[in-house]
Amino acid sequence: MFGYLTPDQGDLRIREMALYRAAYCGICASIKRRYAYPYCALLSYDAVLLASIAGAYVEGETRSPVRCQLNLLAKVDAFAGPAEDYAADVNFLFAYYKCRDDAIDDRRWRAMALERLMRTHAKRAKERLGSPADDCEEALKALSAYESEKSGDLDATSMAWGSAMGSAFRALPGCGRDAVALEALGQHLGRWVYLLDAWDDLDRDEKQGVYNPLICRFGSAAAARAEREHLAWILEALLNNASASAQLLRQDERAPLWRNVIERGTSMRTQAVLQGQRAPFRPVRCHS
Repeated sequence: MFGYLTPDQGDLRIREMALYRAAYCGICASIKRRYAYPYCALLSYDAVLLASIAGAYVEGETRSPVRCQLNLLAKVDAFAGPAEDYAADVNFLFAYYKCRDDAIDDRRWRAMALERLMRTHAKRAKERLGSPADDCEEALKALSAYESEKSGDLDATSMAWGSAMGSAFRALPGCGRDAVALEALGQHLGRWVYLLDAWDDLDRDEKQGVYNPLICRFGSAAAARAEREHLAWILEALLNNASASAQLLRQDERAPLWRNVIERGTSMRTQAVLQGQRAPFRPVRCHS
């Protein structure tokens, strides 16, 4: 996960922001409990979206004060239950895949060392997730093959990552008949994340000689930037499809959170990244 799926905080009520923070803290606590304290640093905002949607499908969710994982002197409200545990497992597994990819592609010693440390925990995450983890693995193998071929096929490469995210969304605990809509939502958001991240990394990837589908498609970072309007159209279409899929999902008290992320936060992030600006998002400070 890349951390692009953030809300439009200015459009959230105080109560809704408190729910978002409680979901964030709940996943953080779950990561510490299921893996280890240092891995809390790997928590992505994308996982909060996953947990917020999952909350409507599971039973046994609680919300209570807990010790903050970053400041043990402070107490914070946090959700706890199957939604946060599932999001923690998915977050950890995707973080491991990202670290493994960095270790293979860049041969950076820090990534290689972290990958070795995470390997045993990643096996545990795969066992907990079951078939969704296998589906994600297959999708990422396909993506790795495209990268090895230096493919410039934006549909195929983005769909590989979209399939991985779609697998994670489809397997939300208790989703039942909504699995199809959830998979479609994950696929559209995954494709959007992949292409937006490729644009965000254009200059760095060209300088370091790292694979980037936009550079392979258009020949250079400068040529890719000349196609900004075309890419903006693709990203908008993906977000429209994601929003349509989200309308089919079950809703609860956290629904305003994930609707805000999908309908407003993603649009703000798209505009900011395409214009080379930082998105107007204040990091969650759960112990403040």
